Amino acid sequence: MAIARQLEQSFAPASSQPSMSDLMTLLSALQQELQNRHTIDNFQEISLSCPQAAPVPLSAEQDISEENTKVMIVDDDQHWLKTLPNLLQPWGFKITTLAEPQQFWTVLQAVTPDLLVLDINMPEVSGFELCEALRHDPRWQRLPIVFLSVLTDQSTQNHAFTLGADDYLCKPVRGVDLANRILNRLRRIRAWAT
Repeated sequence: MAIARQLEQSFAPASSQPSMSDLMTLLSALQQELQNRHTIDNFQEISLSCPQAAPVPLSAEQDISEENTKVMIVDDDQHWLKTLPNLLQPWGFKITTLAEPQQFWTVLQAVTPDLLVLDINMPEVSGFELCEALRHDPRWQRLPIVFLSVLTDQSTQNHAFTLGADDYLCKPVRGVDLANRILNRLRRIRAWAT
């Protein structure tokens, strides 16, 4: 809806005329979002293969309070982009997926997510580069960033935290584990803000 709203505002009489490139980028992001939401397969949850902290049980109160949480997932793996929204569906997150990291900034500004999930190895720009750029951007430097990657070695994980990551999980992951990490991170952020 945020992308569609931005497109609508581009054609408002009071707004400046957008470039054709900007319009095509927004249309592409909207098309991908619609396709992802209508073609999600019923994938089974996959067991977590990377040792992590034990998940914290979620209460009904937490489910309700996080219903409007916007989560943006950037990963060039189409399989995961179709799997993750389905895995996270029980928690009611508003999921936006992006397979083309070169469109990252346009979609980020349109969605304004509460939390970002990044893959590391992607074409043209890596998750590490995006994380580092976000941490140097005054508007986005406090955005919670969770890495979700097939890379399980400690040096990669340490590098992610050095660049400013808030959490790191390994693929494959169960929906409950990812949801717990998202909720725990958001609760901490909101606790610090109060």
